[in-house]
Amino acid sequence: MKRFLFRALLAALLAMLLAAGLAWAAWSRCQAFLAEAVTIPASGLVIDLAHGSNGADIVEQLAA
Repeated sequence: MKRFLFRALLAALLAMLLAAGLAWAAWSRCQAFLAEAVTIPASGLVIDLAHGSNGADIVEQLAA
């Protein structure tokens, strides 16, 4: 019984460490994204989303 409890606690500790590492990585990437400047032309920016367009189409328009 002690062996099972020890393994369960060890597994829980490892899971919490993994979750903390993933949360830190997500927070770090989010902060880097928020710190990046957005360049908008003086004429403004208009994105025309056609009916049935998907995420790849939108990203392609933004990259152009």
